[in-house]
Amino acid sequence: MENTLESLFKKKDQKATGADEKEKKSELGKATEIKSEINTITGGESLEDLDLEVLKKVLEKYKEMQNVLGISESEPASEVPARVEQAKEVMGSEFFGSREVEKAFGIKVRPEDIPEIPFSREDLERARKLNQFLVLRVDKAPDGKPLTLQKINEILKGKVKGEKKLLYSDDGTGKIKGDSWYKNEDFPKSDVPKLAWALVSKEVILNSTSKNYLNQTEEIVNYLKNEVFKGKEIPKVYQEAIAEFEKEKEAVGELMSSDWKKAAEKLSQLKINQLTRQNPAEVLYDIAIYFQNKEERVLENRYAWTTRRDSDGELVGVGRFDSDGVFVARGTPVGSHDNLGVCVSRSL
Repeated sequence: MENTLESLFKKKDQKATGADEKEKKSELGKATEIKSEINTITGGESLEDLDLEVLKKVLEKYKEMQNVLGISESEPASEVPARVEQAKEVMGSEFFGSREVEKAFGIKVRPEDIPEIPFSREDLERARKLNQFLVLRVDKAPDGKPLTLQKINEILKGKVKGEKKLLYSDDGTGKIKGDSWYKNEDFPKSDVPKLAWALVSKEVILNSTSKNYLNQTEEIVNYLKNEVFKGKEIPKVYQEAIAEFEKEKEAVGELMSSDWKKAAEKLSQLKINQLTRQNPAEVLYDIAIYFQNKEERVLENRYAWTTRRDSDGELVGVGRFDSDGVFVARGTPVGSHDNLGVCVSRSL
């Protein structure tokens, strides 16, 4: 909100070039008073934490400031995020916004850093029926460093509520055990969640277990066509991703038996997988924020196969969050297991 307020002041400064300086100061003084009133109304809370009636009051103050500064309706201030209130109404306990981020990780998200929710009410209602949750993912820890898988474990000191372990490979101090297979891999200390709102399936999607990575990807396509976008036009970005998959799947299928490493690389880079599969940090983030806020486990008995490859070219899976913590596994794309599936996650 602060950036929005400052932009109004800036616009007025530009408009006032050559205008009477006294009148300009008077108008800016009134605008400053309104800005103070807005801060009083919000009480310093994030906009998404305010109820609808308070949001309406804030919007009215925005309009009042526009009038004082002479900003026309053709130059509107950023829209107050009414979609946040709508999302909370539709998703109920399956909504995880900035308040839930702070509760889970101790990360305070500035209102101006929160992206707009890209989903319509219809999208959200459909997601709720499909047993999905809406989560605000952030990419930085409280100290400003990248919120990697390793960093998530570190800031939680290796534990979630009830003194239960977060990562199975935690050494008891928030660090990863020296004998863990991924201790010296790049992904635990480089991959971060994308700063975005995401709709995520709470468990692996139907028919995605006991399938290799290629066949899982085909199940993602079926899920999008028959469930997520059932009865409506599929957005262009997904149409293009599906078309790419259909074009490449035969060649990738041949690679699966002749050069699985090359197949893994191609599969991980397919647009459909980049759009709908999580990276390892995102899986751990989603597991942690859900448990910290609801004390309920997601992926308790399943791994989600991610888009990340390890240094040997195998694809990383994260999940099986039981009393021993979250496990991190790996496998070639030709393999299949009854506890390895796909959690569909989308930010578009």
